[in-house]
Amino acid sequence: MSGEEVAAALRERPGWTGDTHELSRTVALPADRVQLLLAQVEHAADEIGEHPRTRRTPDGVRFTLQTRSVQAVTPRDLDLADRIHRAVLAVGGGSAR
Repeated sequence: MSGEEVAAALRERPGWTGDTHELSRTVALPADRVQLLLAQVEHAADEIGEHPRTRRTPDGVRFTLQTRSVQAVTPRDLDLADRIHRAVLAVGGGSAR
């Protein structure tokens, strides 16, 4: 994807940042909801065969997306970003940082 395509896609995905190399989002979430969110994201990722890198933070979790086979952002990463967003909403919100 070109830089312009990624920039346009990010404008439609609040909380996500990145460039043609990778996308990321940190979600602030109560500790008791983090595992539920990770389980939902894992299920969504399995459906499309694209898995995020995740890192727990003191107040939630950080997701990083990149199609590793090409070391760049592809439409599959955008699909996964949308699925992560829906999972965040499903577990009761969380704020993007």
